[in-house]
Amino acid sequence: MNKGTFEDLAHRLFLRFPRNNFSVASICVVLTLLVGLLDYATGNQLNFFLFYFVPIATSAWFANWQTTGLIVLLSVYQCVT
Repeated sequence: MNKGTFEDLAHRLFLRFPRNNFSVASICVVLTLLVGLLDYATGNQLNFFLFYFVPIATSAWFANWQTTGLIVLLSVYQCVT
């Protein structure tokens, strides 16, 4: 595998991603709040519904189901309000 390829970069980032639930939950909450802030700032001009998938998928992949449920509830709350 060539060191300059995108796959190598993605693999190295995957290996360095934190594995404990608190770190993953913190990162996902910050991502969700950032998406919610951008969603609020744009109002009805843009639909950010699909961008909420990134923290949900990240928590589902790296954390447990309780953390994923928390991120889902936070995302739904921000998307609806």
